[in-house]
Amino acid sequence: MTDNNQSSLVTVNVGEIIGTLWDGKWIITSITTVCAIGAVFYALSLPNIYSSTTRLTQAEQSSSSLSSLMKQYAGLASVAGLSLGGDDQQIGYAIEVLQSRRFLKLLIDKHDILVPLIAAEGWDEQTGSLLIRERLYDTTQNKWVRDVKPPYTAEPSLEEAHKVWRETFSINRTGSFVSITVQHYSPFLTKEWVEIVVDEINAFVKTQEVEEAERSINYLMQELENTTVAESKTLLYDLIQRQTETIMLANVRDEYVFKTIDPPTVPVEKTGPSRALTCIVITLVGGFISCFLVLTLARLRN
Repeated sequence: MTDNNQSSLVTVNVGEIIGTLWDGKWIITSITTVCAIGAVFYALSLPNIYSSTTRLTQAEQSSSSLSSLMKQYAGLASVAGLSLGGDDQQIGYAIEVLQSRRFLKLLIDKHDILVPLIAAEGWDEQTGSLLIRERLYDTTQNKWVRDVKPPYTAEPSLEEAHKVWRETFSINRTGSFVSITVQHYSPFLTKEWVEIVVDEINAFVKTQEVEEAERSINYLMQELENTTVAESKTLLYDLIQRQTETIMLANVRDEYVFKTIDPPTVPVEKTGPSRALTCIVITLVGGFISCFLVLTLARLRN
């Protein structure tokens, strides 16, 4: 008997809800229609987003003999500052550097990407120029004019830039293959920034390893002067030779860490935003809100 009463109650409640919504159908229709029209105008106002991608692989290394030699004499090699991680560790290190604030600062200082990264709001296809938010950056005086409260300053900090950069730049690794993608309002900047990133990470890692090799050679030369054991001298000469080869290889090869398989191109078609999906979502939200409003008003009247 109790179950029947509960079933009847549920049926009555559902029927009342449907009846209330039907009585307020004009309110629901009006609000939903307004939201749909507003969604269309909003979606059309969104600027296009373009993306450019490059596919890379691990650059060929000629250090197999060095790796075997260093593993054989791991103790001395580690003291000399020689890496035992191999090529896989080098790729992992390069990927971590790519995602770091230190690397972004290098790009900002060297290639002046802060303004288009932070202040851009669209792309003018007619003039081929980037649209800049004037309330953030004054293009006539070339200075930041953001109105922010301390501790923030008019010029965006590295932390702020890094947050935006993480949404603009993405990297994906599958084994020894790496894909780098940049998304931006400007189709030309996406290609340019991908090329800059690849060039700079190769140069960055190459410079670090050359400096490390030079320090290792200096250390090994000092050890060579202090040892009289023939076998130790032979080992030291081999290690010095390998480090010298590392420096020579770095000086003749630009693609030091990553070798380009598929270079980036200037995108023709946009990758976002999905204007149709935006319209659908806003319209559905408007419909739910209107239904909730009608039910709330009916409850207040009762």
